[in-house]
Amino acid sequence: MKIIPSMEETFKNDILFMGASDWRDFGTKEIKGVEIHCVEGEFFESFDVRIKGAKRDMFKDIERRQQVTFNDFKINTWNFNGKKGLTISASSMHILD
Repeated sequence: MKIIPSMEETFKNDILFMGASDWRDFGTKEIKGVEIHCVEGEFFESFDVRIKGAKRDMFKDIERRQQVTFNDFKINTWNFNGKKGLTISASSMHILD
């Protein structure tokens, strides 16, 4: 199931960039994109946002704790072999001033 939340309603405070790593396919280990490691500014809850097709080098000049936002923010729920979870994805990330 896909959930398309409002960024303003879901995150009333800042989303802070904490780093980026390669997002790899579970089975083949091929690079599918980038996982952006984020922290919510008030309660410091951490989460990752996946951007398909992006390269990790695109994010190397971004400083940690810089405020960011995402385009086409989606939450996907999954259930596999008795395990459940959420995957957060977006089409792109933007740095806020």
